Amino acid sequence: MHKTKIKDRLLHGLDTRSALATAILAKRWARLPRQLRAIDFRVTDMFPPAYHESVDLLENHMRRTMASYNDALDSFIEAEANEDGNGGYIPRRLERLRLEFFDPDEPFSVDRLIAKAVTNWGVEDLEVRVKRPSSARRAAYLFPHELLNDESVQRICSLTLGGFDLLPPLHEYGGLTALVLQDISQPMPAYTGVVSMCPQLQSVHLRRCRAKTHITIPRPRVMEVDAPASGLRELVVHSCSFSVIRLLSLPALERMECSGSFLILAFGNVPRLAHVNLDVGFFI
Repeated sequence: MHKTKIKDRLLHGLDTRSALATAILAKRWARLPRQLRAIDFRVTDMFPPAYHESVDLLENHMRRTMASYNDALDSFIEAEANEDGNGGYIPRRLERLRLEFFDPDEPFSVDRLIAKAVTNWGVEDLEVRVKRPSSARRAAYLFPHELLNDESVQRICSLTLGGFDLLPPLHEYGGLTALVLQDISQPMPAYTGVVSMCPQLQSVHLRRCRAKTHITIPRPRVMEVDAPASGLRELVVHSCSFSVIRLLSLPALERMECSGSFLILAFGNVPRLAHVNLDVGFFI
């Protein structure tokens, strides 16, 4: 068999690290990649084997930890009531719940706790964050809105959601005045719609949020807000993928802060805006 064909077959069997390294063998080897019909460059091939072993070990630890975490949540729920001294029970009352967890394969325990806390315990301030290391798959946890009744939904006044993609129908949360979205990936209309469809909101924080798009051609990601009925007083945007923010109408807005990424700000009807903090970018 011709030597070039042999080398060609050898290159097809190499990973990215080894294939790129052939260029240092000889000038003839450096020219061979031009003759290939298919080339795969994967950055993960550049990691040593120990990296992949550590990722597998981490994921195993996460699964075991979440199993213990779920058991602990179930035990806590079962012990929700305390004896009143006369053989009766006093229902648990709770105002605030902070819940953080790895993306669960079986979210029953987490969902159950959220539903119990909001519907039965009276939680008004709720924070739900999905944690994941950079090597893990994208968190796919869904907020269990369908487990909450109308009365309990109206009771929530402060909500923080972090680390998952699909937002609950926030326009149904009529008592919500403070909202924090962190590490969220949504189409741009979802962010602007939050302000427009929730006129009772007074504070919105967007942290490390991304504007999801199906368009392959790069173009500015514009967040355009036109909400003349909004009562929003504070808007904070930190390290988001937005490149332009246009506030066409936010008549109650008093404070705006943008940091962590370059932004262009354009203002329309914002008569009460008194404090603006922009660390990178400019106004038009």
